[in-house]
Amino acid sequence: MTRKKYWMVLSGSLLSLLLLVLVFSRLDWSAFQASFTKLHFPLLGVSAMLILLSVAVRSLRWHLITGLKFKQFKYVWQATNIGYLGNMIYPVRAGEVLRIITLQHLTRLRFGNVLSSSVIDRILDVIMLGFSSLLVLWLHRGNLDPMLVEKMEYSILGVSSIAISSLLLTVIYVESLHVWIEQSEFWKGFPRLQEWLIHGLDGVRVFRSSPHPLLIVMLSVFAFTIDFLWMWQVMFAFGWDLPLETAITVGVFITIGAALPSAPGYLGVYQVACIFALQLYNQPQAPAVAYSIMLQLVYFLTIGLQGAIVMLACGFNIFKIAHRSDTTPSP
Repeated sequence: MTRKKYWMVLSGSLLSLLLLVLVFSRLDWSAFQASFTKLHFPLLGVSAMLILLSVAVRSLRWHLITGLKFKQFKYVWQATNIGYLGNMIYPVRAGEVLRIITLQHLTRLRFGNVLSSSVIDRILDVIMLGFSSLLVLWLHRGNLDPMLVEKMEYSILGVSSIAISSLLLTVIYVESLHVWIEQSEFWKGFPRLQEWLIHGLDGVRVFRSSPHPLLIVMLSVFAFTIDFLWMWQVMFAFGWDLPLETAITVGVFITIGAALPSAPGYLGVYQVACIFALQLYNQPQAPAVAYSIMLQLVYFLTIGLQGAIVMLACGFNIFKIAHRSDTTPSP
């Protein structure tokens, strides 16, 4: 582990510990325990099935972006599962690197091709998160400080605009970028980086020529909808009669909070995100913390079990793959 990663892990773990101490030091334990007494377990099973569907939908979207043949979808699905498992076990979203390395190993695609397809895949998530965040601000603008709402709207629009512009400009000018990187004397001074960039632009070419652009967009919307639906089902499991917008609010808060450094599994982040999100719907802290814990348990058990099965079936050692992610992968 590099020194930079070490300090990121340490700072994330300390932040998670601090958040957990703040949450549980003020918790009404009797109300917290009572929240679990009416838990409806079959609905948790429904949530687990929706999580598996979400993984499959995101795998299909990434598969379409890569341009791989249909029979190779299983490799993308396996890499996606190992990536999710890695995000659970390792801090600083190391699963993103693991899924790239895994897909490269399974398909023998060039590293640059896999990397560019993964970046495009994540840019689509950033765009969807931007739209979801704007929806949450619109829903709650009456309960929030107008100045804060305005600043947040500008920030979200700025990030979303950069993501959309970067994707569109790269797709439109991919041929010019390819020629420039291939012929420029500057890039010839960095032959390995030049090769990666050329391969990455080859991946962008594949995405640009995809016959399924509308399907890729629809899958992005579908994936986020499924995420909100499984979180909503967990609310029903607690016996809460809350609208779907509550789950959208929780999902956005958690996703934004997950960008902060934290311990593996986003401990503390889930709890604080759920407390702030559910406060907007007059839910007390104790039930909100109980909900956050059940949310994590359902998600981690589902993703962990499926990821472990995939890892064993592929004969992969996720710890060895993680060690490779600390080194420079070969193209």
